[in-house]
Amino acid sequence: MSVCVGCTSLFSIGARGNDVRSETSITSSEQPANRFLRRIFIEGSLSNVGYEGQGAPRYSRPNGYTAGALLDLLGQNKLVLETGALYRQIGTTIDNGLGDNSLTANYVSVPISGKYYFSGQEANSLYLKAGVMGSTLISSNTIYATQTIKVGPRNWETAVLAGVGMKFDITPAADLVLEGTYARALESAFADSDIYRSDLNVALGMAFDL
Repeated sequence: MSVCVGCTSLFSIGARGNDVRSETSITSSEQPANRFLRRIFIEGSLSNVGYEGQGAPRYSRPNGYTAGALLDLLGQNKLVLETGALYRQIGTTIDNGLGDNSLTANYVSVPISGKYYFSGQEANSLYLKAGVMGSTLISSNTIYATQTIKVGPRNWETAVLAGVGMKFDITPAADLVLEGTYARALESAFADSDIYRSDLNVALGMAFDL
């Protein structure tokens, strides 16, 4: 009975090749889970803005919108850090007793939140997030019916925020995102006033893996 030495060598090389490919495959699947930049979200939202505090009933027809980009960073399979930059425009009408003043304020905001994906960040998943947001005023415009008191927003605003959302896989590298967030300012919305603003936002966007 003869033994094919060459065949045995070929089988050994083939087996080692399969092992190498398996190890490479495992390494490739593990590497994305450890990356610093996870994904980028491009989104827009509509805002329902409310005011509370002394004199709040004078503020009516609040509205606004937000557009910008957010990033998932760091973290583990289910928990990540979210940050980015948002352009926010907020408007309202103010009754000064003699007429209605119309105010529009534009901000650049930077949120920082912890985000938890219940089914893992790489799958279709419901998620919750909570954190803080800093906003700097870049411009504002007030149209006065009768200028009895000058109206202007603060130059800086700090807010706490919380949100819930859902991420739906469209392709292996792209997702559709639907999200609702609530933000509550810690400083008064206007100088020399005790009026505090809260925003309820509904956002729709796309997420792309990095």
